[in-house]
Amino acid sequence: ELFISNIDKKLSNDYIIDYVWEQEIKSSYPLRQLVSDLKKSLNTEKKIISTIHGFGYKFQI
Repeated sequence: ELFISNIDKKLSNDYIIDYVWEQEIKSSYPLRQLVSDLKKSLNTEKKIISTIHGFGYKFQI
């Protein structure tokens, strides 16, 4: 839902963590693993989710 509503926008790791795990203590959440699993489940030839090193991710169709 977060990526779909923000197509072609850069989303910081902190923004994603705050959205996914709102109201929880954010010490060490498996964001990288979550995004990796999401990429695998999309199972497409095109790179839909791009990693922006040191910042976060970008979803593009």
